[in-house]
Amino acid sequence: MKKKELKKHSAVIHCANSLTLLQRKISNALLYHAYPNLNEVEEHEITIDILCKILGVTTRNYEALKNALRALVQTVLEWNVVNDDMDEEDWTATTILASVSIKNGLCYYAYSPRMRNLLHSPSIYGKINLIVQSRFKSSYGLALYENCARYRGLPGTKAFAIDEFRKLMGVPEEQYKVFRDFKRRVIEKAVDEINTYSDIKVEPEIRRAGRKVVSVKFLIKERPKMPAFKDNSKNSSSEQQEHNIIKHQLTKDFGVNPQVSESLISEFSTEYLQEKINLVLVSAAFKKGTIKDVAGYLVSAIKKNYQQGQNSISAVANKHKANYIEAQRKKSKESQEEELTQRYGEYQREQFFNHYEALNSGVKETLLGAWINNLKEEGNFYNGLVLKAYKESEFTSPKVYTSFMRFVKKHKGTYFPKIKTPEEFHAGNKQLEELSVST
Repeated sequence: MKKKELKKHSAVIHCANSLTLLQRKISNALLYHAYPNLNEVEEHEITIDILCKILGVTTRNYEALKNALRALVQTVLEWNVVNDDMDEEDWTATTILASVSIKNGLCYYAYSPRMRNLLHSPSIYGKINLIVQSRFKSSYGLALYENCARYRGLPGTKAFAIDEFRKLMGVPEEQYKVFRDFKRRVIEKAVDEINTYSDIKVEPEIRRAGRKVVSVKFLIKERPKMPAFKDNSKNSSSEQQEHNIIKHQLTKDFGVNPQVSESLISEFSTEYLQEKINLVLVSAAFKKGTIKDVAGYLVSAIKKNYQQGQNSISAVANKHKANYIEAQRKKSKESQEEELTQRYGEYQREQFFNHYEALNSGVKETLLGAWINNLKEEGNFYNGLVLKAYKESEFTSPKVYTSFMRFVKKHKGTYFPKIKTPEEFHAGNKQLEELSVST
């Protein structure tokens, strides 16, 4: 099987962006396909079937693809956010794609001259495995994978300043301002995906100045053996699930250090590890609660190959596996619901402001003036914050555009056409999930 590996210029990896998971995957897939003729051809073409194959999916949803491609034409990349002393390269801003169109099952796309020159024959790059890419389920996980892949062969990444790292991960300025939330929702989620799905293992190293977090770097190890990465293998999914169950039991149920757990998983088979976990679970000492250090005892049982009489422990194993799978199913459902809510919110904003920008200047001024007067008349503390944010950055702040949208819909709704309800929107894009997660 041909190895699908993209040499992606480090400047484009280390850039400020707000790409969704699907947009990031498509961006890499298109560049991979165009790379052999990047400087020779002005406009590239790829069939939708081949694009889906590179993405690792089997279904097609033209509307989902169009939305993602439209965003790639509209999204501006800004680099070099990370200063790697790349010879004479300066600050640059450009859209990811200069143009794109779909006709008769073919996608035609082009890059700007500046983008083509930068991407062709990069001297400093990260290797992005597109088979691995297809397995990621969050934009944060894939973004961190790209930024860590740039440092393959080294002990770890450079230390990213927190503000800088937020930009690299595409985290909005208003989101996860408390580092505890940022660590839980972004860093830990991304690290867990890399260590579960990718061909490398990473470990965050957070640095503080006093009580303030100032930077984060990631220690990197290659993972030479990863049988779960056989492309489109049904067995790989089962093996990965067994891996996740063992990891969950070691770290969550027994409190084994995550790094020690990864070491055990890489050294011993999942069958052997499950045997020792079950041995501890059915032991009299464990049931009585007399083991002082359960994690240490389990690690010793694994490394020293503790034995026990042939008691039937399959019921214990099945119970813990069933509990884990149910917990993962619930977690996945909650994550999907959260993503759907966020996606519909993005759709609402896009539809609303596209129509707003199309209005004549007189109507726009009338709406804007009425909204500002309403904020002043109500005169509460929050409205004061909204007004201040609007004066500073107009509609870039979430609280500003949310307030404006709500006001217009409530008081001036006749100016705007009806947009899809959440149910209509999700029904029309029901195949998007199949494009934005691995198969």
